[in-house]
Amino acid sequence: MISFIVPAYNVENYINKCLESLIPFIERGDEVVVVNDGSTDKTPEIISDFEERYPQIKVINQNNKGLSGARNTGLRFATKEYVWFVDSDDFIDFEDSKILFPYLDGVNDLIAFGRKEVFKEKITEVPKLENQDFESGLEYFENAMRNGYYRTNVWDKIYRREVIMDKNIRFVEGLLYEDMFFNLQFQSYAEKTICVSTYPYNYIKFNTESISAKVKLKDLDVLKFIELANDFTHDSNLNNPKFINAFNQLIFNWVSSCLLNKYVALSTSDKDANHIVDETLHNKIFMEAANFCAHEKVRIRYKIFAKLLLFSPFIYKLVLMGALKISHLR
Repeated sequence: MISFIVPAYNVENYINKCLESLIPFIERGDEVVVVNDGSTDKTPEIISDFEERYPQIKVINQNNKGLSGARNTGLRFATKEYVWFVDSDDFIDFEDSKILFPYLDGVNDLIAFGRKEVFKEKITEVPKLENQDFESGLEYFENAMRNGYYRTNVWDKIYRREVIMDKNIRFVEGLLYEDMFFNLQFQSYAEKTICVSTYPYNYIKFNTESISAKVKLKDLDVLKFIELANDFTHDSNLNNPKFINAFNQLIFNWVSSCLLNKYVALSTSDKDANHIVDETLHNKIFMEAANFCAHEKVRIRYKIFAKLLLFSPFIYKLVLMGALKISHLR
C-alpha cells in the first residue's frame, strides 16, 4: 500500500484535479496525506471537502514551511509501506499506475518510472525507459546517468518508507531544489531497485510564468546542495569509479540545467542573472565536475560542453545560447 504525500500551498486552481486523481487509489486501500502549508486562498476549503468525503485522506494544517517542510510533515504522518510524493498542481493516471502494483512487494526499496509532461498543445512521455532490475539504488543511479534517463525529481519514484525512516532521510528545509539530495541519499542506502516503463505521473507545464520574469537569486541554493552532496559522498565513502563517474556527470548536468541553461542568455542584460552565472562558473565543485567530464569517459554532450567551458567561458556561453535557441525552435 502507498501513502501519497501532497503538499498544498495556494493551489485552489489545481488541487481538486490532483485529489480526484487519487480517489481510485483510496478505493484500493491507499492513504493520502495532504499538508496544507499555510494556504491563504480557497485551498483549505477544497481539501476539507475531500476529507469529509474520504476518511482515508489525512489533512495536516501548518504554518508555511515551504515544500521541504510540508513533505517532511507528510512523512511523519504516513503509515503505509511505500511513499509517493505528489505535487498538488499535478495529477496521477490510475490506469497507467496499475503496472506498478506488483512491484510494491516489500522487497523493492525503490520503484522508478516516467512522467507525462502536459503542455497546453501537447503531451510528451519522458524519459524513454526500459524495464530493468537493479541490485541496489546506486546501480540504478549509475546506469541511469550512463544512459541518460536519470531524473532528480522525487515524484516519478516510489520509496519504501522503512528506508527513509531508518536512515533518517529528510528534505533540507529552507532551500530550493531539494529533490536531488534526497534522492542521492536514498539511492545510496536502497537495495533492490526497479525501473518500470510506464508514465503515470502528469507534470503540468502550462501554469508557470516566463523565465525572464523569474530571475531568482534563491536559485543559487543549487550550489549549496552540491556542497551537501559532495560532503555526503565523502562521508559515506562512496568512492568506487562507477559512482564517481556518475556523480560528476550528475553535478555537471544538474547545475548546468538549473542555472546556466536558465540564466546564461539573461546574464547579458540582467545583473542578478549575471551574478548567478558568475557564481556558478566560480564554484569549485561544479568546475571540478566540468574538468572530470572533459577528460573522462562520459556522455558526449557533457564532454563537449565541459571542454568548451574549460577552454573559454565566453565561447561556452555563446554556444550554449545558440543550442538553447535551436532547442526552443523545435
